[in-house]
Amino acid sequence: MVPFMYYNYFQAFKVNITNKQLYSWLNLLNSSLHMTEISALIGLTYISSTENFLIHENCFIVFMVAALTYMLLTCVLLKWVRTYMMTNALQDKAFKYKVTLFVLNLTSFLIAVYFFFRHNAYCEPGVYTLFALCEYLVVCSNMAFHLTAALDFKEMVLCLVNPSEIQ
Repeated sequence: MVPFMYYNYFQAFKVNITNKQLYSWLNLLNSSLHMTEISALIGLTYISSTENFLIHENCFIVFMVAALTYMLLTCVLLKWVRTYMMTNALQDKAFKYKVTLFVLNLTSFLIAVYFFFRHNAYCEPGVYTLFALCEYLVVCSNMAFHLTAALDFKEMVLCLVNPSEIQ
């Protein structure tokens, strides 16, 4: 549901954008990446590395590529929107959080990859611990990035109704 909410959120800004076709295409790509990230995360959750390493590894790769690309593209779309229209303080705050969390996520991931390969190559004491620390930073910064939706949708109300009760 959240990817569709964000798709509509970004589409609402389309009227102020000069290259509407590119903006719409990037918005659709962004929503697809968001859904891909969630799907890969579900795969990671239900298929452990001990159960089926190859599938787990592929889910992780898809998850990280989709997550990082989604975060980057979200920041690009928001920057584009800010170029063409006035934003309020809450939107500015959400944008700054998103950029910071994306940079933290990307940096933590790259450092984790370094420690992972270093651990596998040299098996030095403490290196795997540093890898695990970076992995936790990746997870936490990813969750925090998605938590910024609370700022984006703060003034909106989600209403679920039974269609048979609508008169």
